[in-house]
Amino acid sequence: MKVLFKCFALLGLAICSTFAFDATTEDDGGQVIPLRTHSIYMPYIDQDLQSRWFDFGADAVINTNKHIRLTHDRQSQTGWLWSRLYEASTLSELFRYET
Repeated sequence: MKVLFKCFALLGLAICSTFAFDATTEDDGGQVIPLRTHSIYMPYIDQDLQSRWFDFGADAVINTNKHIRLTHDRQSQTGWLWSRLYEASTLSELFRYET
């Protein structure tokens, strides 16, 4: 009975992973238009240690030409990075997060 249960669990996992792979690789033909006011590029902050388009705070650390770290790898850390400009858009997908 345990072997049968394990076989069904493995089969279910294989089916779910197949559907997940199809959903992530599907191309809907949409065009990606980067918005300068909602995209961040190096250098992340200017000479005055400010960003023109973004606010950041709490435990967020910005290394000018290397990275943005919202939190350190410790518990109970909070950090944020927020756009200063409002985007009035009716798009179903406003942004794509990539690392």
